[in-house]
Amino acid sequence: MSAPRLAPSVSELHLHLEGSLRVESAVEIARERGLPWGELTAHELRRKFRYPTFTDFLMTVREMARVLSAYDVLERAARELSASLASAGVIYAEVYVSPNIYAHFGLDGAAALSAADRGFSTGEREGGARCAIVLDSVRQWGTEAAAAVLDAFERSGCARAIGFGLGGDEELPLALFEDTFHRARTLGLHTVVHAGEVSNAADVRAAIETLKVERVAHGIRAVDDPRLVAEIRDRGIALDVCLTSNYRTGAVRGDHPVRALIDAGIAVTLSTDDPSLFRTDLSHEFRLARRLGLSRRELATIASNAVTHSFARDDEKRRLRNRLRQRLLG
Repeated sequence: MSAPRLAPSVSELHLHLEGSLRVESAVEIARERGLPWGELTAHELRRKFRYPTFTDFLMTVREMARVLSAYDVLERAARELSASLASAGVIYAEVYVSPNIYAHFGLDGAAALSAADRGFSTGEREGGARCAIVLDSVRQWGTEAAAAVLDAFERSGCARAIGFGLGGDEELPLALFEDTFHRARTLGLHTVVHAGEVSNAADVRAAIETLKVERVAHGIRAVDDPRLVAEIRDRGIALDVCLTSNYRTGAVRGDHPVRALIDAGIAVTLSTDDPSLFRTDLSHEFRLARRLGLSRRELATIASNAVTHSFARDDEKRRLRNRLRQRLLG
């Protein structure tokens, strides 16, 4: 049997609304709202998306959130993301949305979440990708902020929100959030956390042993602890890897650990993380993986992993598997 042809996944599990707004839209909106980015052209703004340190990247995310911090803008951003994902061949995506970021800019967290929900609904009606929401809290803001995200979810009644996680700086110990993740599960939410991107293998261990997450966003530093790698493999936990992101933020310099993780039997998925801020899309991530030495068969497995390890309902997974099979055999 010949190896399946190179094809991007039908699903994407690791991208942030705050990093997905088209640069052209960001400039237009910033101009309308009287924000500094509105004084730039799209080309000039793209040139600013360089990150000497991970902190520089987080500051850029903050500025993008400032642009997004209006209900109508959040709705527009979600609608545009649904459309752009569909144009890249993505049928289903899990999108991180951080309601407490917008609370810092004067918005109500529940209302911000509802605005994103409306935008995704409109996008779907117009033929865009189906986008589930993963509630995201900023890790360095601590446990009170994380609790506020779950409060906003309960107030919003947002059925599109199916998961909960943490992003941002990885210095604050994950053990502090054990009760928060327990609460998330009692609310019926799946759990995932950003760990081991710029931190270390111990951070990934805390994610799976203390927080008991179902997936780890990034998780690449697990490669430094062979016993941890075996534990991740044996537990069937997927790592949502973002190649371009890792290189652009300096999390990886030199050879990427994805090859070693796959060789060790880890279930890896590929995603864009912040496609606008990193100037990438899912097709580019698959092409990059091919250049890093992954075979077409391995890339087909990665695409399948993104269905198997998604938080989608079983009937939706069956639909996605059928579409993926058609794409791989087409």
